[in-house]
Amino acid sequence: MSTATFIVKLASAPVQEVVNQKEVLQAFAETPTPEPVTIQITANTGTSIADRLNSKKQGDLVIISGSINLDDSGKNLIINPHVLCDAHPDQFLNEINIVGRLGGEPKQAEKSCRRSLAENRYGGKDPSTGKAKENTDWWLIRGYKFNRTKLEKAPKGSLVSVSGTVVTRKNKDNQPYIEVTMRKMTSHKRGKGGAAPDPAANTTAVGYDPSAFEGDSDDSVDDLPSNWN
Repeated sequence: MSTATFIVKLASAPVQEVVNQKEVLQAFAETPTPEPVTIQITANTGTSIADRLNSKKQGDLVIISGSINLDDSGKNLIINPHVLCDAHPDQFLNEINIVGRLGGEPKQAEKSCRRSLAENRYGGKDPSTGKAKENTDWWLIRGYKFNRTKLEKAPKGSLVSVSGTVVTRKNKDNQPYIEVTMRKMTSHKRGKGGAAPDPAANTTAVGYDPSAFEGDSDDSVDDLPSNWN
């Protein structure tokens, strides 16, 4: 499971919806950054988090922390917060932590390297089997400097934990997509055999089309910004 902490500005007032036969309170929000990241906040009704979210209005700044995943398109973030409190304009928080397996080969740019990272998650029941559905979120991870080297050298299928900042980029068709700029990556071995085979083998990867991301250009920045002022 991925977790994240953000400061966001509510782009809409919270509304009640039914998702997977559950009543939830939803609101859309954006990170206060030059290239905003859109985040869907979803809280189960009847909880203290939902009550707090329901007291907010469009334009409010809040700190949210909780489990996070990509939607079925792979282009948008959904967060289920377990913390929600007021934020201030001079604060900045954008931190995500993902555990998954590296897939594919590194894609080089002038100052960075990009890889895909497969994270399995479970939710809802499969009517045909009665078991929890397994979905795979494909995250795009970019590393600069020392992190670039680590990302380049890590074998395909390596189990890694990644900490970083979520950003919005655009593909060759000028369409936005989500990417994680690494702050830190830790590799983990599984027993004596080390990394497992390709994590995408014999699975259905949700919302990831490699051809859609070919030909993107590198940023001019050398590393992560310390602030967005």
